[in-house]
Amino acid sequence: MDPQSHSNSVEWSSSVGPDNRAALPFPAGRGESGFLPMFLKVLVTGGFLLYAGLFGYHAYVLLMFPYDVDNSEGFLIYGGHRLASGGGLYRTLDEPPYLVDNYPPVYPVLLAVGDRLLGTGFLWGRGLCVAATFGIAGLIYLWMKGLAGRRWHALLSALCFLSFFHVYDWGALARVDMPAIFLSVLGLVLVERGKSVGLAAACFVLALCTKQTMFAAPIAAFLFLYYREERRAAFTLLISVGAATCILYGLVQLLSGGTFFRHVFLYNANEYRLGDLLIYFRHWWTTYSVLGGIAVFFFLHRWIHRRRDLVVYYLLMSWISALLCGKIGSAPNYLLEMVAATSLALGFLLAEVEVAERPTRAVLNLLLPVLLLAQLLGTIHWPYKRDFAYTPTREDLYEARNVERIVRDSPGPVLAERAGLPLLAGHDPIYEPFICTQLVRQGLWDETPLVERIAAREFPLILLSRDLSKEPVDRERFTGRFVVTVRESYEIEQVFRRFVLYRPKSKSASATTRRSRTPPLLDLREPSYEPALKTDTIFGESTDHQEIPESIHGTTEIPIRTAP
Repeated sequence: MDPQSHSNSVEWSSSVGPDNRAALPFPAGRGESGFLPMFLKVLVTGGFLLYAGLFGYHAYVLLMFPYDVDNSEGFLIYGGHRLASGGGLYRTLDEPPYLVDNYPPVYPVLLAVGDRLLGTGFLWGRGLCVAATFGIAGLIYLWMKGLAGRRWHALLSALCFLSFFHVYDWGALARVDMPAIFLSVLGLVLVERGKSVGLAAACFVLALCTKQTMFAAPIAAFLFLYYREERRAAFTLLISVGAATCILYGLVQLLSGGTFFRHVFLYNANEYRLGDLLIYFRHWWTTYSVLGGIAVFFFLHRWIHRRRDLVVYYLLMSWISALLCGKIGSAPNYLLEMVAATSLALGFLLAEVEVAERPTRAVLNLLLPVLLLAQLLGTIHWPYKRDFAYTPTREDLYEARNVERIVRDSPGPVLAERAGLPLLAGHDPIYEPFICTQLVRQGLWDETPLVERIAAREFPLILLSRDLSKEPVDRERFTGRFVVTVRESYEIEQVFRRFVLYRPKSKSASATTRRSRTPPLLDLREPSYEPALKTDTIFGESTDHQEIPESIHGTTEIPIRTAP
């Protein structure tokens, strides 16, 4: 291990102040950069600040919008509602509702608290995630400020995090990702500052009990402490996190009657496709080539020179964690830890440029702002942009209210693709299409009881987001048997921009349909699949890159997010 690196890493737990610059990993700056580089820095900072403000506006609109804007939000809200009502998570799939609670219990417990305090809705769950998102940015600022002692580098790192479209898309959704990452980054900051290993371990355990894939941060912390020759602290951290997580998982397994592991691990083990992984990474590098290149350069530079700060290990582990996006149903949220680590790497590199030798410093002080400006201009986004995470409009609100009234007036159970709107209208969800379809394909769930109820027309209303009577059909989300049965037994009553309402056919109409159907309406061959990368029109939903049929009332694309 490099002695200088070790010396620097030991001293950063000291307080940072004007008289304590010797304790910082980066020495004091060597002078002003000149007017032009300063002008470019101001432009870059303004650009990042603009994107952060746009996220804030987008988050505000979502907080005020009372309906689900993501396929999974409603099911998570329903899980919290069940807990608040005295029910439990991780139920068997032998009887309805056919729902998979595919995350550990921390976030549903928090949602249950909000359900008790504010009633069933999305405000509390989204508010937690917005707070966590800004909290992550705040932790990044504190991390960089403590290491570099320069507010501008710290501010730019924090704003960089908020500028990514991944954060814009996911930061205000009632999902587990942002609270889990906040806990992980908080644990890293505690390790970085030399605080209690026990407190850091508690943060990592809570993160793993929020989302089961939050392994990047604790492993990074272990590697950092181990190679800093704090072996005892490293193994204490690793054993504490591992033991506590296993104990809590085991306890929930017992309380759930043995179904917790099936829901959280077995039912999440979708097929892995290398091609999907390559699509995600291609999208990352074509969109964020500058920031991605900065992260790689930073990593290689510090690794070669044996200056292996905690950020270096976190960046490495975030890349490894991002490999999970090859799983069917993955979405850009699998890259959020890489976004946080990349933002930190940017701040580190800018701090190092400030203390470089004069010729190098002069070139990089000019080159880096120009590259960052190009990055900002190449990733322009704003609310209501049609090819980006869409911000709800007044028309979307009116439409959802009209559909809610229709659902509320339905006399019996409603079979809906999403859970949120029916739940607000007084109807509990019955099944989650994407997860259940994957379970059918894996032989882990028998859809026969549900299909028989559809064939028997037990549901006075089926509420979906697409017209199943036309090809192509999203066969990652619906089984062929499900689609055929809906086509035979139901007909479209009304088509909105985001909703398609189905009503039962008469018996005679259904028989006529079966006699006249040649050739078969549905191609049951294995579909081709590409992960949901492009965001489109409504509510920041991700499309599946398949052609969406035209609506009866226009050509509005119906967005689908397939991530569980």
